Amino acid sequence: MAEYQSEFNVLLVNTDVDKKRFTKAWLATWIEEGYSKSTDDIIGKYSTFDPYSIDYLLVKNKDVVVGTMRIINQNNAVGLPVLNDFILNHRFNEKDKLCEATLLTVKSSERKVDHSTSLLLLIELWKYVRKNDITGIVIAADIRLWYFLKQKLGLCFTEIGERKMYEGSMTIPGHLSVKEQKDSLMMVTAKNILENVIQQF
Repeated sequence: MAEYQSEFNVLLVNTDVDKKRFTKAWLATWIEEGYSKSTDDIIGKYSTFDPYSIDYLLVKNKDVVVGTMRIINQNNAVGLPVLNDFILNHRFNEKDKLCEATLLTVKSSERKVDHSTSLLLLIELWKYVRKNDITGIVIAADIRLWYFLKQKLGLCFTEIGERKMYEGSMTIPGHLSVKEQKDSLMMVTAKNILENVIQQF
C-alpha cells in the first residue's frame, strides 16, 4: 500500500477548476462502464446536491485524475439520493446522522488486483464519518460494486429496500452502521489495510 500512497494521492475538491476535473472524471467512467448516456440529465441531478457534498479526487503522479468520490451529508433541503429514489423497508432512528457515499469511481486502467486505489478513497470516507460523528452510510450500488464492498472488502452493508434499474444498471440500496463496522472483524486477508484504518479511527 505504501508504494501506491507515494504514486496516488486523494485530494479534497476546493476550487472551480478541481470541480470541473471531478465532474469530467466521474462522468467519463460512467460512460465507459455504460451507466449513463444522457450526460446533461445526470450532471444536473448531481449538481442539486453540490451544497451538501464533499468531493474527492484520486490523483496519480500529483496531476492525473484517475478516480472520484462524493460524500453527501444528510440535509432537509434536497435529502439523499438513496432515500429519495428507492422504496425502502428500513426505518432509521431519528438520532441517526447519515451520509451517502456516491460517485465512487476508479479509471479501469488504474484498478489494482489488491484494490488499493479504491481503498485509498474508502479510507477517506471512513476518516470523514468518524471525524464528523456520522452513524450510518447509505449507498446505491450496482451489482458489481455491491459484490466488491460485501465480498471483497467484507463491509457490513445491508440491503434496505427494493432493487431496481437505476442510472443504467440494477442497483441495490444499502446501509452500513458505523458502530457495527467498527465492532466487526473483517475476515478476508485482502482487507487488512482498511481494517487497520477502521480500528484506528
